[in-house]
Amino acid sequence: RHIFTNSRTVSDRLRHFNGIDSEVLYPPLQDADSFRCDGYGDEIVCVSRVEHHKRQHLLIEALHHTRTPVKLRLCGISCFPATYSDELKALASRLGLDGRVVFEQRWISEEEKVERLAPALAAAYIPFDEDSYGYPSLEGSHARKAILTTTDSGGVTELVVDSVNGYVCPPHPQALGEAMDRLFLDRSHASAMGQAAYQRVLDLGITWDKVVQKLVA
Repeated sequence: RHIFTNSRTVSDRLRHFNGIDSEVLYPPLQDADSFRCDGYGDEIVCVSRVEHHKRQHLLIEALHHTRTPVKLRLCGISCFPATYSDELKALASRLGLDGRVVFEQRWISEEEKVERLAPALAAAYIPFDEDSYGYPSLEGSHARKAILTTTDSGGVTELVVDSVNGYVCPPHPQALGEAMDRLFLDRSHASAMGQAAYQRVLDLGITWDKVVQKLVA
């Protein structure tokens, strides 16, 4: 049996509660080939819904602990009233980060995702205990960017191997800030991890060719 899901967690639940074995087929991006890499700049980019459990606040707090001029770009919109969005802006201002955090709090098109990720230093996705590896992680990987995530982010850790194709940090601002600095100070390693991020997608078979091959076999 095959199961089309972004995480092994669902497969594990089927085995535990229903006694059903299944092979996970990770869903690919609709237009993966549109993503590209234009080098490694000074921004860590997070393209995601702006919700408290996505923890954009933790990225802002982490930036406060950095020692380099690394920047943060937060792209996305909330599905609910913009209370959390307002809190993020207030947090950045309170921490003196107004010039280092870019907010694009609106709907981000697929084309805009490509343009934001292409020059990025790395991509960040740090939800709390999410079943899915998350399309933001997959999009960053296709753009050949290292993925910054946390040990408690759930399915993202199925995709990211610490120090190989990104950093898997404890969910603390200091740890994330140190990882941001390492990315900024060692662009050659950031580039190598970005290439490894793309290779990881291929190794896991997260392509339509692989998925279709499995489904029709």
